[in-house]
Amino acid sequence: MTQTATIQLIAPSGWPDAEAARRGIERLRRSGHQVLGEQCIKRRHLRFAGSDDERTAEINQLADPDRPLPDIVMAVRGGYGAHRLLDKLD
Repeated sequence: MTQTATIQLIAPSGWPDAEAARRGIERLRRSGHQVLGEQCIKRRHLRFAGSDDERTAEINQLADPDRPLPDIVMAVRGGYGAHRLLDKLD
């Protein structure tokens, strides 16, 4: 029996290769997982995966007690940029 998970994507740093990210998302879905937050692979602001406010909101929503937590939170890309968000996190 295959166990499936709800996976929340976030992009706290640089923007990812959108085509590679789409292939990864499709592979996860073919394996039966529910993938949320796909819009983060399409965002770009300067060299980041969205504005500081967009990237911060994506992380802060995980602390919202009115929203169910996913089984897994997966950053689509690491790297430079996440430190800019630290003082804005709840």
